[in-house]
This record gives sequence, structure tokens and C-alpha cells, in this order.
Amino acid sequence: MSKNHPDKGKKGGRCNVTACQKPGAMWFNKSTEAYYCEDCAREINWPGGRADTMRLYGVPLLCELEQEGSGDE
Repeated sequence: MSKNHPDKGKKGGRCNVTACQKPGAMWFNKSTEAYYCEDCAREINWPGGRADTMRLYGVPLLCELEQEGSGDE
């Protein structure tokens, strides 16, 4: 079992995927309202799930990259 870092899922912190937890998570997930690394975000954004994401959120991707300095910090 992986130890959860205190910045897990926070912008610029560790990826929200417990098995990953890479630093530098900048991809915001609209469903979980947490941040993910690029690799995990790409897995979450798999093409087969985009119809559901469009229906629920009105956008094609569930995870979107947030740049430094954007949003609430």
C-alpha cells in the first residue's frame, strides 16, 4: 500500500492516483476536483469515455491542464 503524500491531488502537488503520486500534478479533473500528472490524466481522458464527459460536463476532456498562476491557489 502506498503512503499518501499530504499534497496528493493538490495543484502542483502529487498526482491524485494513489499508485502513482508523481510530483507536479497540473491536470484538474472536473469529477474528482483533484489534480493529476499528465500520464494519469491522459488515461482518465481515454476516448471511450468522452461521450459521457460531454453529456455530464459539456466538454470533451474530463482532465484539463492548468498552467501555473491560474485558478485559486
